[in-house]
Amino acid sequence: VKTVIALSRVVASLSPNPKNVVVKIPSAASGLNQALIAGTVVGLLQAKGSAGPNLANAQLNAKKEGIQVTVEPSKNGELSISVGATTVSGYPSPSGAIISGINGNKVPVPVVATGTIVISVGQNSLSHE
Repeated sequence: VKTVIALSRVVASLSPNPKNVVVKIPSAASGLNQALIAGTVVGLLQAKGSAGPNLANAQLNAKKEGIQVTVEPSKNGELSISVGATTVSGYPSPSGAIISGINGNKVPVPVVATGTIVISVGQNSLSHE
């Protein structure tokens, strides 16, 4: 769930208005749908600077903000979070969530999804804090 929260913060930073979110999960995570949905909402709201989002009130906050999260099985066995054409994929590690790809492009070196990340997408440079 921590990985989903971290990746959701990144995808929210790259998307102007993340409302319809698709979370693709590896088969090992099946059965965790509700927890992953809650983690996604928490990450999206944390990226917006909403104070106090947590897993317990995530469903209520999602309704309030108009956020819809769909969980689907991943075809390639990778965890990914998509909002429109923006996708961030990654995996958990002992050091934190690792970003493995953005918009279908593999990241050449492991990037931990914490702190400030500067990502150049097309002609725009975006940052994630």
